[in-house]
Formats: sequence, structure tokens, C-alpha cells
Amino acid sequence: MGNHFICLTSYPDVPTTLEQGQSGLIRPPDLLPLKHSPIFIVRLSSSLMLCSSGVQPQVVTSSQPIIVFLGNDVMLPCHLDPVVDVSDMTVEWIRPDLEPRFVHVWRDGVDLQSKSNSRYRGRTSVSTDRLSSGDVSLRLSTVRLSDEGTYRCFIPHLGHASVQLSGILSESQILK
Repeated sequence: MGNHFICLTSYPDVPTTLEQGQSGLIRPPDLLPLKHSPIFIVRLSSSLMLCSSGVQPQVVTSSQPIIVFLGNDVMLPCHLDPVVDVSDMTVEWIRPDLEPRFVHVWRDGVDLQSKSNSRYRGRTSVSTDRLSSGDVSLRLSTVRLSDEGTYRCFIPHLGHASVQLSGILSESQILK
């Protein structure tokens, strides 16, 4: 039997005991943080809160630069550890050196391509099937030389991590 923890709520339709590694959504926010408690609470919006075990999810990406051939597709890795379903959260991929800085925006179950920098529109995606397992990796199609740079994977209230896309190679560079 796994470890249990309690999510305090006055609503009968919300589970109050969860197995370790699970999470529960409490609606509306009726939780109070308890001192010396292994429970932490993250406000996702004015009407949602995440109740989880004492380990706060971390946004994790590759510490190694990503290398890709010019014109190919590339996956920029990013996930939450431990796993949290981010299907109904906000996920932003940004390039801090660009204006507008948004490369890809996922908000409340909707892909917002219109918020993206025009040089990325139609070339980015996240796997909607993997969001429930905390995988928010960005697929960038038809890589261009101008795509080289630092990309930040940001999930509000949970954190961010950066990955470097560098070493965009052409076939002629390899043949030399």
C-alpha cells in the first residue's frame, strides 16, 4: 500500500485521500496551508488549486545543448518531476531575446498559435497526449539558423527551465 496524504476540502465530490504520486484538483479554493504539514498547495487560477504530496514539482529540461541539422525537426525536452497533469494549465515556451518573446503558448487546454512570435507560427507544437503525464516538450519544425538560442519552458506557479538550441548544422558543414 502506498503512502497517503490528505487534501482538506468541504466538497464531497473531491477525493480527500490520495495515493502518493497522485494529485487532486480542489474547487473552489478552500484549503489553508498548514504549518509543519507535508502538503503544499499551488494556486493555478482563482478557482483551481493543486494539492499534492510534500514534493513540489520541478520543471526539468536538458542541461546539454541540443544540436540539429538545418531544415530538420527537433524536440526541445521539458517535463515536470514528479508528474503533474498540465492539460488545463498554462505552458509557455519563450525566447527571452525576441519580441514578442512567445514561441508557443498552451493555455487552459487550448493551443494559442496567435500569441506566438510570427517567425514560429505554424512550426511549433506540444503533444496534447503527453500533457497529462507532465511532458511539455516543444516540437520545432523545419529548423532555421535564426532558431539558434535559449528557449525557456515556463509553467506559471511551478517554475521554468531553459534549454539551449545550438549547433544548427548544414550537410555541407558535415562533409568538410
